[in-house]
Amino acid sequence: MTIPVTTLRKHIMGCINNDDLLAVEMVDRYLDLLTLYRRMRRKIDQEGISTKVENGEQKYVKSHPHIADVKNINAQMVSLKRDIDKHIEEYATQQERMNKNRPKGGLLD
Repeated sequence: MTIPVTTLRKHIMGCINNDDLLAVEMVDRYLDLLTLYRRMRRKIDQEGISTKVENGEQKYVKSHPHIADVKNINAQMVSLKRDIDKHIEEYATQQERMNKNRPKGGLLD
């Protein structure tokens, strides 16, 4: 199941501090890489994982040029996701502290 990038963006942005420009930049970069990753995967799926090359009398089969790029993009995405997860944890901890320190103003308190 492919989740739309806009849905992922809403979900992740709801979990981080939107005032933290570094975290927002990381989310944008992650989603850009995801879009690029999906395009390359579609291209590989359409064209196949290997290509036939004919160079004069030489004929040989080699892997699709995008395969190496997909691997590199995947590694970058994993690294960014780790960093985004840290921002999510920090923001959740910050929200918990704020909620604990918030004075209760109800009639029954």
